[in-house]
Amino acid sequence: GMYCAGTGLTSPSGICAGGYYCSGGSGAVDASVCESRTLPETIIAASCGGLCPSGSYCPAGSGAPVPCPAGLYCGSAGLSSPSGTCLAGYYCAGLNSSNSRAAVCPAGFYCPAGTVLPVKCPRGTYQPVIGASNVSACRACVAGFYCPYE
Repeated sequence: GMYCAGTGLTSPSGICAGGYYCSGGSGAVDASVCESRTLPETIIAASCGGLCPSGSYCPAGSGAPVPCPAGLYCGSAGLSSPSGTCLAGYYCAGLNSSNSRAAVCPAGFYCPAGTVLPVKCPRGTYQPVIGASNVSACRACVAGFYCPYE
């Protein structure tokens, strides 16, 4: 999470900039320069860091990209924090989501903004369409049928 911009230093020059990660041997705040004297030639480009990839974020001082948490998305490269919550009617179950509409909420469930896993409609109700965003989309079971699931 630190970089060393010169020679003869007794401490790092500073922390890596937000939106970038410095994993070791970085000679610049954005890891655009790798210190070749300390790393084998074949791993310089891969080892000193760079722009934070889509699906993750890199706060200032990051030594590695941080996977975007479930329920949130990281929609572009170079982020220092997540882009926001997954949209209502969709859910983001896994880490590293780069899309606010990762998966559409299935029939029988509803998904408020930031949903990690779809929420089942309450017992005695059903929900026949995809993309529902709140419990009000769940309808009372009609006469002649029962809805036992919760």
